[in-house]
Amino acid sequence: MLTPNAMVATFIRVTGIDATYQPCYTRATLLKQFPAFAANEPFVRELLGMVEYIIEYGYYRPDRDLLWSRQIDPQTLTWESFLRQSAWRGEHQTFGVG
Repeated sequence: MLTPNAMVATFIRVTGIDATYQPCYTRATLLKQFPAFAANEPFVRELLGMVEYIIEYGYYRPDRDLLWSRQIDPQTLTWESFLRQSAWRGEHQTFGVG
């Protein structure tokens, strides 16, 4: 599994774009990084709730890794493969959210 810093290092290596990891553990830090989220309070609460869960219980589990993901979806990509195949370069994405 990749740490946030390892994800950033991979992003830099693949895209050549300088980036830094900016943790968003509080409302203030979340809205500093993503000010547009302030218009959707339920979304902000949901995101912060997910962060609290991850901090308390952990994000990774021994039984949930890339092999497990590929059992669910054989086309699951690694982070590096995703960056290479999608050509994503850090621009804002909505992923279907209006």
